[in-house]
Amino acid sequence: MKISFKRNELDTANWVELGLFNNGLRYTLNNRKLLWTAVMTMLAFLLLYWSDYPIWILPGFVAAFLFVIGLEVKVPDTTPRWWTALIEGPLKKAGFLKKMTVTWSNMLAWIFSAVVILAGPWFSVWCMQRTILEKELYAKTGKTAFKLNVLCVLILYIGMLVIFARTRWAFIVSHTIVVILGFADYFVYEFRQNEIVFADLDTVGTGLSVAKNYDFQLHARGAVVIMLSILAFTLLLKFRF
Repeated sequence: MKISFKRNELDTANWVELGLFNNGLRYTLNNRKLLWTAVMTMLAFLLLYWSDYPIWILPGFVAAFLFVIGLEVKVPDTTPRWWTALIEGPLKKAGFLKKMTVTWSNMLAWIFSAVVILAGPWFSVWCMQRTILEKELYAKTGKTAFKLNVLCVLILYIGMLVIFARTRWAFIVSHTIVVILGFADYFVYEFRQNEIVFADLDTVGTGLSVAKNYDFQLHARGAVVIMLSILAFTLLLKFRF
């Protein structure tokens, strides 16, 4: 472990550096990352004040954010030897893959994209349902309904992937939309005891003016969803895919 500090580079000087796998995986802390950690800590305290979630979640969130924000992944832009020997070599001899070269960076991008696009909708739907439903109602949610929701969100993910051409932005935008809809549905239900519908789009202004007279309480589940989403966004922004 290396501890370093330079007065003329307060924002970029690393206070802590730890490298693994020939520095392919590194953990670093500097003033900028510590500042972001302080901001997230204040946000966690505000969420605690608004929602009164279990106190043990706060240090867990701060520790997890400090760990995630310090991670740095550097993927070599070289071709794996096993790929050349077992796949690329024989295919090129057979007349295939004449112009295509597969590198570690390509492979990680494919794996990363597949995992995010396939697992992301499950996470988003889970967050949405945890936001909307109480614990007892969530336990009664049918598997078929959950899977249909995942399928709908998967279509949203694919659409965002086509628009942004970046997996991380497809996840961030899609997940944000789903979670916002979840919170909107919850607060509408609290306000009038029925679900949000498309017709409500025509009465947004009226709804907002009336809602000013009501006091809405953020529940602990919603606070946890927000913190989990922040951790997921921070992790995905580490990758350039």
